[in-house]
Amino acid sequence: MVRFQSLAVSAAALLAGVPALAIAQDGFDPENFDKFVPNTYIVELEDGQAHESYLDALKDESGVDGVTQRFAYGPLFNAVSFEVEGSLTTEPEKLRRRLAELPGYKHIWPVEIIQAPKVVGDLDIFTMDSTKASGAEKSRRQNGDFVFPPHEMIQADRLHAEGYTGNGTRIGVIDSGFDYLHPALGGCYGPGCLIEYGYDLVGEDFNGSPGTLRPDDDPFATCDIHGTLVTGTIAAQENPLGFTGVAPGVKIGAYRVFSCAGASSSDVIIAAIFRAYEDGSDVITLSVGDYSGYTAHPLSVALSRVVEAGVPCVAAAGNSAGNHYGVWSVVAPASGEGVMAVGAVESTLRPSINSETGQVSWAANPAGGLVTGFSLWGPTFEGDFKPQFTAPGGNILTVAPNNGYTVTSGTSFAAPITAASIALLIEARGKLSPSEVRSLLATTAKRIDSGSGLGLEPVAHQGAGIIQVHDAVHATTSVSAEGFAVGDTEHHVADNEFEVVNDSGEAIDYEISHIAALAAEVLWEENGFRLNDPDLVPGAATVKIEPTSFTLQPGAATTVRFSVDQPTGLNAIRLPLYGGFVAIEGSSSASNATAAQSFSVPYQGIAGVVREAGVLAFPEQFFFLRFDNGVENWSPLPPNVIFQLPVPAAHPEWAKPVGTTESHLPLGSLPGWTYWAKIGSPEIRFELVPVTPSCQFPDLPLSTNVMGDETMPINASPQRLVNPNGKFFSWSGRLAGGVWTPPGRYIMRLYALRHFGNPDSVEDWEVLDYKPNFALSYVNP
Repeated sequence: MVRFQSLAVSAAALLAGVPALAIAQDGFDPENFDKFVPNTYIVELEDGQAHESYLDALKDESGVDGVTQRFAYGPLFNAVSFEVEGSLTTEPEKLRRRLAELPGYKHIWPVEIIQAPKVVGDLDIFTMDSTKASGAEKSRRQNGDFVFPPHEMIQADRLHAEGYTGNGTRIGVIDSGFDYLHPALGGCYGPGCLIEYGYDLVGEDFNGSPGTLRPDDDPFATCDIHGTLVTGTIAAQENPLGFTGVAPGVKIGAYRVFSCAGASSSDVIIAAIFRAYEDGSDVITLSVGDYSGYTAHPLSVALSRVVEAGVPCVAAAGNSAGNHYGVWSVVAPASGEGVMAVGAVESTLRPSINSETGQVSWAANPAGGLVTGFSLWGPTFEGDFKPQFTAPGGNILTVAPNNGYTVTSGTSFAAPITAASIALLIEARGKLSPSEVRSLLATTAKRIDSGSGLGLEPVAHQGAGIIQVHDAVHATTSVSAEGFAVGDTEHHVADNEFEVVNDSGEAIDYEISHIAALAAEVLWEENGFRLNDPDLVPGAATVKIEPTSFTLQPGAATTVRFSVDQPTGLNAIRLPLYGGFVAIEGSSSASNATAAQSFSVPYQGIAGVVREAGVLAFPEQFFFLRFDNGVENWSPLPPNVIFQLPVPAAHPEWAKPVGTTESHLPLGSLPGWTYWAKIGSPEIRFELVPVTPSCQFPDLPLSTNVMGDETMPINASPQRLVNPNGKFFSWSGRLAGGVWTPPGRYIMRLYALRHFGNPDSVEDWEVLDYKPNFALSYVNP
């Protein structure tokens, strides 16, 4: 077995070879039980293929003793999740091949363990009682006509003044448990209540294994507060602290997908997505997910299917706090096609609650209105435009379980604020398609300054800007765009177009111009490390627009074409992300002039060739290490190192006496390696290369790979959809086929496929040999 861990370490420390590393569990290999549910898969089937017949065929396979179905999905996503038992599970790649050969197979993913989302920073929860409620009410009266800052920032307060509350809209919220007994969340559950429908898909003790699932129809829980916090931002009712949710008139569907242990799994969350859809949710929002950056992640694929079916879906872009995530790290399912990935901006005022009196005070926030430092960046690894836009997510006042209130931060709150804004939009304008919602919110969003004095925040961080829902509701011009991804240098999309339609009752004059945003230099030139907080530099593309001005009569339309030439003067080695906005200014000479409005269409691109940038950072710093009884040991390895492993029961003939030379490591030491994927990889393989004739056993499972090398893949190989982060891992001696590696001396070789690379092309793989080579010897303990 292989166990992976994330390598959360500063670049300076890694370059200096400092052994003291801060480590967090974050593996991603199917054999890593901390990240994936053992022997459990999601298989998507061809349309019309029955789940039962596929599973029945699997049960007949040699080496399969049993198959337990977990979830069946459909019709939007004809897939099934299941656990496999039997000897074939010791050969995961062989099992995957068998699954792919069965009739009706379309795609496969291992089932992941998904950890419960965390807020940014610490939480102080204030519990309301009658005495404190009196103080809070006094504070609210003193504040008079004070406007709740998050609502003012997105213009929700202006829609409230016009009578819009989201009435008639159902929002499905997929999160942890929900305290619907909270007075500000209605105090009840079921028909007629604020939280009207939903489901608990996990129960109290779920840890990923099927035997711990305890679903029921009651989503109540207070052991995890996240779902309650999120729901408060959407629909909190009037309360002593004097605020409400963005859409207090909606009905909430509460779908609990995290147990009290803080665990869920990808197949559980997918089940919740489709249950929310089937229950008639008009909007679905998730502030959960997995650091990914790939549209091909199963959570992203599932949520995209709901979008295709006509339901607007919103997801948090994700937080980088405490991790080396940032650019290209939008979480799944926010990375899905058509899914609205939402970043976070700081509230203009910082609230604090007096724990003695219950009074709320507000202080100026110097970073108010800027994109938060923790909000993750786009684009996706496939080059898709992300995030779509931003909303308030820093210093948000909301409700907490057990009649509590708190101030919290995270993109977890920007997403539900956006979902609630969509409810206001639907109430005012009627049913809208997902593309209409995305277009209205994106083209009416307000561009965000970087706060650096250099220009606008990069589009890959702010998306279209902060949503302005009042402008979206009252827009009298339609713009058939939401954002353009113009690609990297190798896949550059120079020519783009969108349509402008005058929906008003009067003629409108339009002026079209280009507004550049700052570029973000992603990589260090010296070693290629991916910056979590990239350097912002001026880097304007040359944009040609046709036409630059025109007049449209009521109901008329025209096509605006614009071409983008990449910026000059940027360092392509650093893969700069550039972008900007095609601004549309509408004006009218009519006496009432109600149709005058501003719009903009964002675009983002990469001024470099992603494929040529490669995968691996610090290749000269990748090194061999040892694990002693499961604990990493960063001491230098002796020359000609020999690892002594317990002799496998299947091969007693390999047993040798315990070695005692300086080259022999003690029993309990396992080989291990480090690597850092600076911008991730579609596929990384670890394969052994024999270096001595003693390795040439008659049954040595050598195979020739695309590079022409005769190797033996280890049991963790391949890894797919690898995210950008540092990893280190230990290895117990098993190969991909489940067999043990024969004794002998080997080189561990890493193969990493470049983004946009062809897996059948030698040139598109990076190859690294770890040093020193090592020997395996098997002994009787």
